[in-house]
Amino acid sequence: MVTAADIKRFALLSYSTSDVADWITGWFDDRDLQFVVNQCTTEDQAIETAKGAQVIWIHGSGRCLTENALAAMPDVVAIIRSGSGTNDVPVDAATQSGIIVCNTPWATAQAVSDLTVGFIIIADRRIAWHDRRMRENKWTEMDNLPIGAIPGKTVGLVGFGYIAKAVAKKLSGFDVNLLATDPLVDADEMAKLNVTKCELDHLLTESDFVSLHCPLNDHTFHLINADALARMKPTAKLINTCRGPVVDEPALIHALRNGVIAEAVLDVYETEPPAPDNPLLKMENVTLTPHLGSHVQDFLYHFQRASLEIADDLIHGRWPQSVVNRAHVKPIVAWK
Repeated sequence: MVTAADIKRFALLSYSTSDVADWITGWFDDRDLQFVVNQCTTEDQAIETAKGAQVIWIHGSGRCLTENALAAMPDVVAIIRSGSGTNDVPVDAATQSGIIVCNTPWATAQAVSDLTVGFIIIADRRIAWHDRRMRENKWTEMDNLPIGAIPGKTVGLVGFGYIAKAVAKKLSGFDVNLLATDPLVDADEMAKLNVTKCELDHLLTESDFVSLHCPLNDHTFHLINADALARMKPTAKLINTCRGPVVDEPALIHALRNGVIAEAVLDVYETEPPAPDNPLLKMENVTLTPHLGSHVQDFLYHFQRASLEIADDLIHGRWPQSVVNRAHVKPIVAWK
């Protein structure tokens, strides 16, 4: 049985010491906790940095915390991943070892949901297309017109976590019909935000905008494949602000080239950054941004503050706000 009193050392694997703000170091000092930092890029560096640590903290994407590395960290009882995605964390291996895996999706919810709503408007009004025409000295006020205004259209949310819920709240003033699919969220919870729960197939066939908000895992890899795209309306727009590999990119390119769907607005890609010869970069019915969904000026502070909220929960024997494997691991017992 692990108690909160057993947690004495934290290891941050994705920063150099000079990049860690004084207030973070002070947070650990004030609680008499050991805190080690290293910008790890290899398994060996991660293992060395994590020696004796009970909690591993990683910030952003990285590949140093592998299943092999985790197996060489016998003292670890919890992992904190700043941000929403845990596809760069060996969640299954951690779960098998009883290690709690936490993330901070609420820290990114407002910024990413802002971008998502912006993408819906950009796609509906063809703003990026007209911007390109204007820069070519072409006046195109009557060209490429939207099919009606946004009110009355249907937005389908694939996944219904913190970000999707924030999107639903922000779209409440647009008079849209909201659908969502998520096996972990019941219909009553969705109904509180005037969202109708449905199966993925129904969402794809009915939605004018399909917006992706699910985690990347074995179940969601290429969830949006050729078959899924074929179920969408030919006038539909696909929006992806979650993870690139949720979409089968070659299938998406084919669908966009052949009128299977009308448009895509993407912040994430199967390979980041995309290769210079990626066809998406030259397609007129695609709008692209460089994985900036969570990147507002103070996003690092919010990421770090949320991560320390989790750390505080752990050292006091409380379940953190977001534990991705909570159903399969035991809690850390409060220190008496």
